[in-house]
Amino acid sequence: MSKIITMTGQTAIDIAIQELGSVSGVIDLLRLNPTLKADGQIGAGTIIKLPKIINTTVVRLFSDNQIKPVSSIDYDIEAHLNLINTGMATQVLNHVITSGEKYFPSVRVYNLYKNLTIQIDYNISSPVKVSVEQSLDNEDFSPIPTAWFDLHTTENTHTFNIVNLLTNYVRVKVEAAGAYGTINEIMYKV
Repeated sequence: MSKIITMTGQTAIDIAIQELGSVSGVIDLLRLNPTLKADGQIGAGTIIKLPKIINTTVVRLFSDNQIKPVSSIDYDIEAHLNLINTGMATQVLNHVITSGEKYFPSVRVYNLYKNLTIQIDYNISSPVKVSVEQSLDNEDFSPIPTAWFDLHTTENTHTFNIVNLLTNYVRVKVEAAGAYGTINEIMYKV
């Protein structure tokens, strides 16, 4: 029987997708590991017993591309505190890209009226469109007209600057059509 050691923020669903190739593997995973909850975060470094692989193609995709899904980290709190204390915030996402739109959690920038640098670390198999949105109240977001670009497969990092931005919150939006890979981190610096 195989085993895995979990990362910070991983859930049973993350492990089922990563190691078994299907979310349907969660039931067998929970049977072998009765202390786990399907939707709860697993402590980092926990040893998990693994049942039989369901979809080897998906498991190989995750393994070959070093993709580790992590869906249970409180990004808003972590990013919010880091930006206040250091002028820099990092969202560690390890988000698996799927077709459609994905809005990442917003980051508070406190009436910023200066430059904002955003760096995205990623690993993708086809181009992905990215835009940045702004909000004064963290509810109604609008696109920043000059803040859109494509992530390319030939690179792993994209950095861009937004000049003279006047807002309270920013968030990154990703649009993918059939792309595979991950958005690993988004870093904000004022």
